[in-house]
Amino acid sequence: MDRISLYILTWNVAVSPPKEDLREALDLCEVDCNSTSLPDIYVTGFQEVVNKPDGIIYNALFEDEWTNAVRDVLGDYGYVKIKTNRLVGIVLSVYVRREALLRYEDIDAYVTRTGFGGLWGNKGSVSVRLSISGVSAVFITSHLAALDGFYEDRINDYHLTVNSQKFKYSKTSTIFQHDYTFWFGDFNFRLEPGTLDTQKIIDLVKHKELSTAFEHDELSKAMKTGQAFALMTEMEPHFPPTYKYRVGSNEYDLKRRPAWTDRILFRVAPWEVEGQKLSLKQHSYRALKNYTQSDHKPVVASFSVAVPHYDEKSKATAMFKIIDGWQLDRPGEAVVTISKDFPKSAWDWIGLYRENFTSLDEYLTYVWSPIEPFADSQYLISIPTDSLSIPGRFVLIYMSHAGSCAKGISDVFEVKRGSITYRLLELHRFGR
Repeated sequence: MDRISLYILTWNVAVSPPKEDLREALDLCEVDCNSTSLPDIYVTGFQEVVNKPDGIIYNALFEDEWTNAVRDVLGDYGYVKIKTNRLVGIVLSVYVRREALLRYEDIDAYVTRTGFGGLWGNKGSVSVRLSISGVSAVFITSHLAALDGFYEDRINDYHLTVNSQKFKYSKTSTIFQHDYTFWFGDFNFRLEPGTLDTQKIIDLVKHKELSTAFEHDELSKAMKTGQAFALMTEMEPHFPPTYKYRVGSNEYDLKRRPAWTDRILFRVAPWEVEGQKLSLKQHSYRALKNYTQSDHKPVVASFSVAVPHYDEKSKATAMFKIIDGWQLDRPGEAVVTISKDFPKSAWDWIGLYRENFTSLDEYLTYVWSPIEPFADSQYLISIPTDSLSIPGRFVLIYMSHAGSCAKGISDVFEVKRGSITYRLLELHRFGR
């Protein structure tokens, strides 16, 4: 079995744009771009990215500012965003190392609205599930009912999420059928009403008596009594309550009782894969006090999980022949060999990407996969290059419609400027 490392960030950003350097939030301040210690997977969950109607409409059409900001940072370290799922202001994104892109398959997503009894998406949960070398993992970020005294509403939001989330893969159609589950976000659980008042909590934090305050944590109670998140596990937080701060400072806002609203939970299934028991190890769990642009502090955690061994050469389903001789002024041709046991679909497609692409969504152009091969399992592809304005280095990626994932990626190739002779022939051909 291999070990895959994951890094999870959750943050309620309080409807503010990204103003502060995100490298600390992504644990990159002292890491070189070529470091071998970088995580295999980054997962980010943001809450309250937007809350106004004009922002909701904009984000339905374009990538949100927080996803773009994280992508800009991680792109310099060789990461590719493979999926974003969004519900109003709740945004979940998954990033993986570009060189291991083919390791991640069977990507699916789901959205659960819990606001106003499930009618509105101001509160709710979004998820992304995928397969990693044959084992399944699901990531969920939630923004549950707010305010003191709404404990039962948060419990109901949890159950609505568990009962509603349905994925298209029959063996892992529900959250807890997955091998690994990571659930995080602004759960909004507070300290039990009638226990500690605001000043008492602040005094306990000041004297570093966090465990005394945490004894009254509602989420811990819900997990112990089986009311919610009973199948999940959490490393006890040894950081101060993450809410509610005065924006721009590290001082608590006395209008709210401080609480650990922002949490990261996990679950490893109690069964074996390929004759070996699944295993998970948590390496860190922190809140980042240096960020002050929100009334919440970001919370991060790192993990490693066991997955079957990954053989990059045998993983490719679609294999491209070496590509050469492409020019801006004529369609480029490529030959791809597709494994005979792959359930090819007419909805599969081949995208043209720049060499250092940072998202599977940023293809420059695409064509549908040919239906008929010209030789045994070999398909001829013609890619229009009229969407390219300048020469450069590119790759082709074969995308599976069924798995919403990459099944093959070409070697990097160069597209050069076209020949004057060819352009003149084209002008003459069309009588120009």
